[in-house]
Amino acid sequence: MAIGLAAVALLPDAPVLTLNDVPVEPIAVLIGIPLSYVAAQVLGARDARRFVAGALVAIGGWFVIVYPNIAALPLPSAVVNAYQGLLPTYLYAFQFPVSTAERNVSTPLLSPTLAILAVAITVSCLVVAYSAWLWRIALAESAANTASSGADVGGDAADGLARTGGGA
Repeated sequence: MAIGLAAVALLPDAPVLTLNDVPVEPIAVLIGIPLSYVAAQVLGARDARRFVAGALVAIGGWFVIVYPNIAALPLPSAVVNAYQGLLPTYLYAFQFPVSTAERNVSTPLLSPTLAILAVAITVSCLVVAYSAWLWRIALAESAANTASSGADVGGDAADGLARTGGGA
């Protein structure tokens, strides 16, 4: 890493390589090939707590090493310029433009927008309530069918969870 940093410090500030009109999709596919190995590790993880702990350590290391501005690491200007060329972030000196939109405008309390929002929320609540009611009816019918047949197929039927009836 020290050799790489020394090599970067020797590079001129002028662009070494300039590419125009390069499609990003083939690059994404090439990067996706080694990342599929990482995805296989995630899918095959058996101990979730250890996996999450490792992921959090990796995330912390990533921020300390790759994001020197967030980690508050003092870096030479040549290294900072190299980081800014690699990272998908804005330069530190980037400034958002000043908004000239008027902010002191009166907002009416009773407006058509409020009425439309109230109707949409009411309809959403009714759909969710109706779906929950149908689910409870299906659970009750399933419990009644299980009780009438005299067999407890899924274990404890009093837990309130629907059983799929699949082979387990």
